[in-house]
Amino acid sequence: MWRKQMTLQVLRQGQATRGQIDTVEENYNVRVNRRHPWAIGYHFQVAGRNYAGKETTLNRPGPHLQPGRAVSVLYLPDTPEHHALYPHP
Repeated sequence: MWRKQMTLQVLRQGQATRGQIDTVEENYNVRVNRRHPWAIGYHFQVAGRNYAGKETTLNRPGPHLQPGRAVSVLYLPDTPEHHALYPHP
C-alpha cells in the first residue's frame, strides 16, 4: 500500500523532467484476468544524477511508450528516487 500512496503523491506533487524509455516487455510469468502485464523500463537525470524506474500496466503500451522514445517523468524534488511516468500508464 505504501508504494501506491507514494506514486499518488508523485503524480500530485511531482516536478516534471524528460526521460527515455529503455525497455518494454510483456511478463509471461504473470497472468491477471487472462492478460499478461507489461513492464516499461525508463531512465532520467536530475541534477547530474541518473535514476531508473519501471512501471507495470495491463494496457498494451502505445507507440509513445516504446524503447528510445522520450517521455515525461514526475519526481519529488527532495527525493527524486520517488518518480513515475506521466501520464501514468
